[in-house]
Amino acid sequence: EEMTDPCNDHQSFVGLKQRRILYGGKGRIALALIGCFVWLAQIFSLLHPAGLPVDSLDDVRHQEPCLVTALNASSKASLSHSKRTAKVARKQESADASPKFQFSTPPSTAKVGICMITREADLYLDEWVDYNLFALDFYEIYIYDNSDDFALVGWGKKRRKKGGKNAHVYVRHYPGRTHQTLAYMDCTKRYKNRVDYLAYFDDDEFLVLYEHER
Repeated sequence: EEMTDPCNDHQSFVGLKQRRILYGGKGRIALALIGCFVWLAQIFSLLHPAGLPVDSLDDVRHQEPCLVTALNASSKASLSHSKRTAKVARKQESADASPKFQFSTPPSTAKVGICMITREADLYLDEWVDYNLFALDFYEIYIYDNSDDFALVGWGKKRRKKGGKNAHVYVRHYPGRTHQTLAYMDCTKRYKNRVDYLAYFDDDEFLVLYEHER
């Protein structure tokens, strides 16, 4: 029985005599799909019993170019899907391997200190210290004076003489330019064993709590 190629001839399908239906609306698509399936089934029935060897693929490519095109498209789609699946799997493995940061709520008895470096801020430094020391109840405050002549030496002594929690304010001279990171590193190394946690603030930063009083 003579077969026709639906990829090249839209009006020739096996076993369909009423070809005008193909141009009658929705039936056109349905009949076209049925015709392609019938045509592919016939190709398979011819090739399979004969045990077509791999070497004959070139003959099929020349005789049935539409079939080869369809197989190539299917192969490419499968390969593309496999690549996408592998990419998603690699991202998931990378996410699983990334470190997990766990934040715990410090107990109410935890001692929290502040490291801060400042320069020429003595006019409003009392307000900043009072807020953090008394309002927020930080345990100790470590102030690094970045001025050239240690301008806060007198302020620090006066503050500590008041006694009470004022004695928990420590002032160190740390002159030089662009030394903020080094000052914080020195503060961490020097005072890390005196408190449970350390915070790092600038002299114009005020911590505002929305859920806790201190």
